[in-house]
Amino acid sequence: GWLLAGAGLDGSFALLCLGATGVYLGGMYLNDAFDAQFDQQHRPERPIPSGSIRVEAVWGWGFAWLGVGLACLFLFGKVTMILALLLALSVLVYDAVHKVFAFSPVLMAACRFFLVLTAASISRDAVNGLAVWSALVLACYIVGLSCIAKRETGSGPLGYWPCLFIAAPMVLAGIVNRGENH
Repeated sequence: GWLLAGAGLDGSFALLCLGATGVYLGGMYLNDAFDAQFDQQHRPERPIPSGSIRVEAVWGWGFAWLGVGLACLFLFGKVTMILALLLALSVLVYDAVHKVFAFSPVLMAACRFFLVLTAASISRDAVNGLAVWSALVLACYIVGLSCIAKRETGSGPLGYWPCLFIAAPMVLAGIVNRGENH
């Protein structure tokens, strides 16, 4: 998102990376905290059920990392703040319901979509068309890939439709690069 919207490498990029990493780490910790009961029954070797760490500590670390990430991103202004909040909200919703919600790949895709737009909002040209279309295409790709990954553990044939979503980056590349000889 940062480069798609015309930004160059400067000190802001490091702060963006720190903020995005904080949100990501917070999401990882909170995912484990939300999944503690499931893991207790189905994956007892995981850190929380095995007793390697207390669930309260995981909740604390998760929200702390999420807060650090948001604090970094909030330094970039109002648009970035709104997009970062949408990113954090999509992370939290995904973590809370991904085990019981059939359309959880869409929630995962929303996380990637808002991450790209958050990064784009910090750059020189802000959120431009290429950043938005690229974020949408990435979201489509994530939906397809996640659906295929979910089917790896299931039985029965895989439908063709996830492959259409995975092809979205090639479609965008064809549109963006049409007529160019490289």
